Amino acid sequence: MNRKPILLISLVLALLVGSVSFAAAQSSAETLSIAFIGASEGSQASQQDLGLYQAALLAAETINDDGLTDQDKNRYNLEITYYEADTANDVLAALNDAVDDGAIAALGPHDPELADAIVDDGTPDIPIILGAPDSPTGTNVFRAAATYGAWAAVSADYLVNEHFLDDIAVITVNTDTALDAAATFTQTAGSGNIVIELTHDADENDLTADARAIRDADADAVFAWTLDDQMTSLLGELDRLGWDGVIVYAGLDATFIEEAGADLAAGLIGPNAWSTAAYDNDSENFVADYTTRWNSTPADASATYYDAVYLIAEAIEADSKSSSAIANKLRGSSEYAGVQGDYSASQTDTLRLVQVLNDGALVEAARYDGAECANCPDLWWPDTTAEDANSTETFNIGLITTLDGPNQALGDSVEQAARLAIREINEAGGILGANNVRYTLNLRTYSATTGEDAQLAFDTAVEDGAQLVLGPDYNAQVLQNLNAADNASVIQLVSATNPQISATESENAVFQLRATDTAMVNAVADYLLGVRQLTRYATVAVRTDYGLDAIDAFVDQVSASDDGQIVLRLEHNVDDTDYDSLAAQIAGSNAEAVAVWTTQPAARSLLAELSALNWDGTFVYGYLTSDFADSIAPTTLEVLGPVNWWTTAQDWAGQTFAANYTERYNEAPSSQSAAYYDAIYLISQAIDSVGSDPDNIQNWLLNKDSFSGVQGEYQPETYEGGELSRSVYIVGIDGEVVTEAARYEGDTCIVHCSE
Repeated sequence: MNRKPILLISLVLALLVGSVSFAAAQSSAETLSIAFIGASEGSQASQQDLGLYQAALLAAETINDDGLTDQDKNRYNLEITYYEADTANDVLAALNDAVDDGAIAALGPHDPELADAIVDDGTPDIPIILGAPDSPTGTNVFRAAATYGAWAAVSADYLVNEHFLDDIAVITVNTDTALDAAATFTQTAGSGNIVIELTHDADENDLTADARAIRDADADAVFAWTLDDQMTSLLGELDRLGWDGVIVYAGLDATFIEEAGADLAAGLIGPNAWSTAAYDNDSENFVADYTTRWNSTPADASATYYDAVYLIAEAIEADSKSSSAIANKLRGSSEYAGVQGDYSASQTDTLRLVQVLNDGALVEAARYDGAECANCPDLWWPDTTAEDANSTETFNIGLITTLDGPNQALGDSVEQAARLAIREINEAGGILGANNVRYTLNLRTYSATTGEDAQLAFDTAVEDGAQLVLGPDYNAQVLQNLNAADNASVIQLVSATNPQISATESENAVFQLRATDTAMVNAVADYLLGVRQLTRYATVAVRTDYGLDAIDAFVDQVSASDDGQIVLRLEHNVDDTDYDSLAAQIAGSNAEAVAVWTTQPAARSLLAELSALNWDGTFVYGYLTSDFADSIAPTTLEVLGPVNWWTTAQDWAGQTFAANYTERYNEAPSSQSAAYYDAIYLISQAIDSVGSDPDNIQNWLLNKDSFSGVQGEYQPETYEGGELSRSVYIVGIDGEVVTEAARYEGDTCIVHCSE
């Protein structure tokens, strides 16, 4: 038999990860065995197959803990049994042994050449799930990973249709896999977008000539499918030549980054079925569980084998334990949402594109579901400088913000963010609309600190020819002048967050760029109740409309929950300065968290008093800003707050914006900066689609179903009334560090949704 002795497997795993549980015991549950076919020795076994095996074990353990039953309520336990195979003959022998041992299904081998032996031998008796992109398929043999052809097609779409790059060099090693991928890439990208195709032998070490050819062809992007050493050589030569285009490398992974060095690899983009850099809750949970269980990081292919066990379990639940029933379910219309992505009939076309940051870390740049990018931001702009236009126009934008006084820093940051976006678009040729008019964006700023200032600034901006107005940021300044935009027949996009702005009748001329206070309250309440599972809450509100309204919304959501309860409600006047009594009441209650919607001075004082009393609950502040965070750090209390965005956002768009802003202005952007940066791109997309007429822009905005920006998703058609976004970040202050605790789109938590 080729089954690895349990003692040997246990010893190997014990050395690497400690004790191993193969199947959690459940009384009266029948044990079902799934075979894992992997290498017996060497790097293949210790560095790859063992990790994939551990992913399958983790899935089985989790399924067993949750309980597995079929449609007749029969209970089962899953165990994963390792069978050794180093050659094609070993694979067939291992599979025969697995069948003789009663295995209901098999996983692997991951090596496609070894897996070919199974298909060549005919239809196997049990279903087999393979996880490599070039794994074979056949009757009862399923590949649960997108193909290399899909890798190439997605890379082409990303460069051409998302980045708008149309001068691409293709360079490959002369293997069948690489040449086939290059052909698919060229077909998807369009041959007219390929400026040069280069091929070299597998033993070629010097790619100096290739680098020069790429430079001389004026390529603005490279698609590379070659060996790691050759890619390192190419990157070094391109860097020496000063070429700074976009590169997609099919071999990009942590090993390559380590060998090539972060400096050389920075900026590289690579496709993969899955990555530990995946930015979604299921992936985060899998990485955390795997790391906790095995004290190591999962390999990229681990997610496939983890999902494979769940695919088998789903088939058992839908029918029975028989191999034929499982095979029928796997090849049928089964749907499953796994770590890697969505599966249909045991296949998935989900792919990730990851990019190397300057420090060598990977970030998810895009997730593709089939041929469509599911999360690409609408923040790239096609370069039209070489295209002719029938006429040119200037589109004037007025920005109302605070350019002097104590809040000048905020005003400067939003102005700089808007100018950064305008610079990017204008340098790419501006907006070449469908009517073949080239629009150049022009920004003029106006300072306001009061409601009267804001009205005067608005009137002045219109007199100066502003065709659209951005800002102001403060609720009072907007609410006091809510009809100004409609009266002047211009569109106004504000970052103020009072829900009355979009609820008040203003002919939908005023649009809110950031999530309203209500959306922020709902998100943080859901996080505290659902993710943190806290049940007892105190509240503190300043006696103003904004404070009382927010706390009322928070109380309503807690009261409507199954377990949450409000144990204490407190209020104070705007001019109060003594918070000893409020802090003492909170500390004396059994509250696990206090929700605070008040002024920043009041919140700072209350936080200081609670810290002095050694209260150990969670302090939730509804108006968290970087200034507030700086003023309270370090604090011994856990501080959370809902915000529209923060510089520590972990997604690609947020990190890229923060890096570009910091490089340009030598300082980090504020939370509000993201809204104004997004606004310029949103406006530009409107002008590109319908021209500069304000009525057309207004209708376009009202009917826009989706726009992806730095903040997140904008869905004006869904939210109606001028409300553009309900994207909310929950951030936490730990000492002096502000981190992303969770992220919400509307009522849905999408990242960090588990403790």
